[in-house]
Amino acid sequence: MRKNIVYATLFNTTGNQLLMVENRGNHGDYYTLPGGTVEHDETLHTAITREVLEETGFSIIPGDIVHVAEAFFPQAGEHCLFFFFAGEITTGQLKTNVPEEISGLVWMDREEAFKHLNLPETSKESLFAGRTVPYDFAGEIIHT
Repeated sequence: MRKNIVYATLFNTTGNQLLMVENRGNHGDYYTLPGGTVEHDETLHTAITREVLEETGFSIIPGDIVHVAEAFFPQAGEHCLFFFFAGEITTGQLKTNVPEEISGLVWMDREEAFKHLNLPETSKESLFAGRTVPYDFAGEIIHT
């Protein structure tokens, strides 16, 4: 089964810390960027906006794509595409709305965040590089 997963790269006001989410896991807690699975009939931007609000309490304006990754999870029978978006926090207070899933929210400097991101080094660098690729939603396309 194919799944699309979205993550947001949200920096503090000085741009030197990245917001990380401490997730509750079956084998212990672990850190990721805020984000989650795209639901049926949901755009990538809609999904990242919803996930960030649920997990962090922040409303955001999602930006363009900063990175794309892909992985297979054979035990779960999943093929996942991961879309990392730039994002701008507009309103809200740092507080999770899903405490059963999230045990903490932490601003981390680059080095600390890198320790927790399960990505190749060059991919981690791209999150901080400030380069983006445009994201466009093309609407519904009906072939006749």
